[in-house]
Amino acid sequence: MSQFRTSAAVLGGAVATALALTASPLSSPFLAAPAHALAHPGAQGGSAVPAAPLKIAPGSQLLSAGPTGLQTYDGEGRVWTKYADGSQTRLGPASQWPSTGDFGAVSDIVATHEKTPPGTPAGPVTLTDTATGSATTIPLSASDDYVGTVGGTVLVSRDLDGGETALYLLDRADGGSSPRKVTGLPSDIAWFDEVAAATPGRALVQYGYDSPKGPGGGGYALVDLADGRVLSVQSFGGYESTWVALSASHVAVVSSDHGDEADPAPLLRVVDLRTGEVRESPSPLGKPDLFGIVGDWFVYGNRTPVEAGSPGADHTLKAVPIAGGTPRTLLDHATSLAAAPDGGLLASGGTLAAGEGVYRISVGANGAPAVSLTAGTGEPTKVEVLETDVEKAVALDERSHRMRWKLSRTNVKATVTITHTATGQTGTWHPWAPPAGAGWVDLDWARNLATPGRPLSAPNGDYTWKATFTPVNGIGPATSATGAFKVTRKSHPHDYTDNGTPDLLDRDSAGRLWLHDAVWNPRMYPTGEFRERKQVPGNWAGYDRIVAAGNAAGAAAGDLVSRDSAGVLWLHLGKANGTFDTRIKVGAGWKIYKQLTALGDVTNDGRADLLATDAAGVMWLYRGTGSWKTPYLPRKKAGAGWQGYNKILSVGDIGGAKAGDLVARDSAGVLWFMQGKGDGTFAPRVKIEAGWGGFPHLVGLGDGDRDGRPDLFASNARAEYLYRSTGDAVRPFNWRYTLRQDYPGNPVYTSVF
Repeated sequence: MSQFRTSAAVLGGAVATALALTASPLSSPFLAAPAHALAHPGAQGGSAVPAAPLKIAPGSQLLSAGPTGLQTYDGEGRVWTKYADGSQTRLGPASQWPSTGDFGAVSDIVATHEKTPPGTPAGPVTLTDTATGSATTIPLSASDDYVGTVGGTVLVSRDLDGGETALYLLDRADGGSSPRKVTGLPSDIAWFDEVAAATPGRALVQYGYDSPKGPGGGGYALVDLADGRVLSVQSFGGYESTWVALSASHVAVVSSDHGDEADPAPLLRVVDLRTGEVRESPSPLGKPDLFGIVGDWFVYGNRTPVEAGSPGADHTLKAVPIAGGTPRTLLDHATSLAAAPDGGLLASGGTLAAGEGVYRISVGANGAPAVSLTAGTGEPTKVEVLETDVEKAVALDERSHRMRWKLSRTNVKATVTITHTATGQTGTWHPWAPPAGAGWVDLDWARNLATPGRPLSAPNGDYTWKATFTPVNGIGPATSATGAFKVTRKSHPHDYTDNGTPDLLDRDSAGRLWLHDAVWNPRMYPTGEFRERKQVPGNWAGYDRIVAAGNAAGAAAGDLVSRDSAGVLWLHLGKANGTFDTRIKVGAGWKIYKQLTALGDVTNDGRADLLATDAAGVMWLYRGTGSWKTPYLPRKKAGAGWQGYNKILSVGDIGGAKAGDLVARDSAGVLWFMQGKGDGTFAPRVKIEAGWGGFPHLVGLGDGDRDGRPDLFASNARAEYLYRSTGDAVRPFNWRYTLRQDYPGNPVYTSVF
C-alpha cells in the first residue's frame, strides 16, 4: 500500500467479487502515452522452470525472480537459488518485506545497496549477475537517494540545482558512469520513493509532492528503462492510499481516499497500455496487500503468514478476469508476490495439498492462471501433529501427567479430551498454545476429570485421549491425534474409589452410609475438597462400630471393619468404586473393646493393623496379614493406660519414622501424639495442643494434601478442617485448612470414619 500523505509505500491489493469495468475518458490527473509509444520491449528470455520443486529454507520469503533462479529471504539474509540444479548462493542482508526493486527485479541481476546514516553520502549499489557471478559496483553521488533496481539499471532520486528533484538511470553496462535523466515526468516532484512494480525493461516508480497546506499527493510513473522516457503517469490526491499492479499490457491501481471518510470504498483504475484506454469502477478487489497481473487476470490477496491472520478473514490468493468474472483460489495463503521475466508471477505462500514454498503462477492452456510449486520449504500449510509425547503408563500419585504435542504451527485452539475407559467419565481441556511458529502444546493434567459443574478425581485404570487442533486463522482444517495411557497409583488406605484421593464415610441417624469423594484441584483447593456425597449400598444400621481398616485384604482399595451389637467383627472389602463386597466374618467376642482403630501399619510390614482398647485401658494389637480369609493374627498386648482417652486414632506415619503412629484425645480435650516404634508399641506421648474437645469427629484421613504424609480430618457443627502433617514428631501438625464451612443443607453426621 502507498499512502501519499505519509510518503510511505508498500505494494498491495485484493479482488473478491466479479469485476465489471466501464470505459471512462482520460482525465488530467491520469495520463497515458499514445499507444504506439507503449510497445513492450520484450522479455529478457523465458524463465527456466525446474523439473521438480527445489528445496529452500523453512520460512523463506520471495524477493525477486529472474530467468534462471529466484531470490529469497530466509530469516538471516538473501539467498539465490538456481532453477537448473537447486544450488544456492548467499547474497547478503535483507529486510523481510522489501519494496519491489530494493534487491533487483525480473532479472538474474540482484542488487545490494550499502546503506549509510542519514545526512551522509549514499553508499554504492553492487549489481551481481547470478548467472555468471560477476559483480559491478555503481557509485552514487552525494545528492542521490536509492530508489531501486530493475535488471541492470539502478534508479536514483537526485537533487539538482534550482530545487528540482529528478529521476536518473545508472546502467551496469558502463558502471553508472553515464547517468541518464528520465524525461516526461510531472513538474514539481519532491521525492521518488520506490520501484512499486516492474516488468523487464520497465519500472513503475512512486513519486510525491510537498505542499505547505498538507499532503501534496503523488503518483506513479511508468518508465521505459531503455530510452529513459515516461510512458504513463497516474496521479493521486494527498490522502489516498494505493495498491498497484503492472504487466506488459496493463497498469492497475486500487485507491482509497481518506480525506472525507474514515473507511472509504476503494476505486479500481485500469490502463490498457496497448490502447491507452482507462477504465474506472468501484474496486471489487478490496484493498489488496498483494496485487499482480497474469495474462488477462488480476491476482490478489492479503499478506498473511500461515501462523498469523484473523479468524473469519479471507487469507487466500485469488485470481479474477480483468474483464470481470468469478474469482478462483490459487493459494490458501500468501505472503509475497514478484513478477517473473516471462510475464508470470511467483508467490510465497502455501496450499493444503503441497505445503509452503514459492509457487509459479502462469497462463494455463485455457488462458486462466495455472499454479505449480517451484520451491518448497518442507513445511505443511495445514496444521500437522509432528510428534506426540504422552507416556503410556503414569504414576499419578508422584506427579501430574504432562502431555505434549509438537505442531507444525501453534496458532491453534487446542482441545484435549481424556476418557476413563471403564466408567466413560471424561474431561476436556483447552491448553494454551504459543501464538506462532512450530512448537509444542503442553497439557499438565491435574489428575481430574469433569462432571457437570465440578471436577472429579481421576480413577486409576485405562484411558484414551484425543487432542484436536483447530487453526484460529481458518487456514486449513482441524487435525487430531489420539492415544491411550494407563494410570496407576500406590494404594491409599482411605481411598474407596480408586482415584488417589482419600474419601470420608459417614453414617446418618437412619443408619445410611454415605461416601464423600475428595477432589483435588491445586488451582482451587490446595488440600482437596469433599465435593461428592453418594449413598453406599447395604444395610449399615446394625453396627455399633465402623472403622476404616486400610488395605486389610491386600487389594488396592480401602476396606472397613464393623462390629455388630452381638460383638461379631466383620470385614467389608472395598470394590474400588465406592461400594463394598458382601461382609466376611472375622470373629466373635469383640464386644469387650471400647475403641477400635485400624488404618495404619504400626508393625512396619506393609499391612494395616488393628488396635483395640478394652475397658481396663489395655491396648491390643491384631497384626494384619493381607489375606481376606484371615485378616488378623491373634492379639498381642501393645500397652496399658489408655483408658483416659475418648478418641484413639491410627493415623499412619505422621512423625517421619516410617511406622504408623497414633493420636489420642483425652477427656480434657488435649490432643496427644504417640510415635510408632515399628513393633506395635509406641514412644511416650507428646502434647500437640489443647482445645480439641470441640470436635465430635476426628478421622485419620490419609494423605489429604498430596505431600506424601497422612493428615487429620476434624469437624464440628461450624466447619470441616484438614490438619496437615509435617513429618516432625515434635510438631506433627502444621496448620489447618478449612475444607467446608457451615451452610444450609450441610449433612448432619452421626459418625464419620
